[in-house]
Amino acid sequence: MSLSWGAVDGVSGYIIEMLSNGTWSQVMSVDSSQTSAMVSNLSSYTTYRFRVKSYVNSGEVTVYSEQSNEVATLTDYSSASATSNSGTSSSASASTSAAFSTSSSVKS
Repeated sequence: MSLSWGAVDGVSGYIIEMLSNGTWSQVMSVDSSQTSAMVSNLSSYTTYRFRVKSYVNSGEVTVYSEQSNEVATLTDYSSASATSNSGTSSSASASTSAAFSTSSSVKS
């Protein structure tokens, strides 16, 4: 599954989370130069939900943004949908890819 998102200026990196059994878990993190990631070992014809959040390392403290809108996609199928958590819209495209909207605001 290829995931992509828009770059956010001034961040240290991004965390990709997946919903599994009702709980969001980090599946990987990437540095700020990357705006895409490949999630592997997924089952065909299974719906997966992903979201992305940015983070900034500030001394001994790591500050996280709010997460992106989540994107639900069915692997090996040509549909995807995005659900807004904050009233903003998100775009998605998939057969084996999904796109996210990210926020530049970082909360402490």
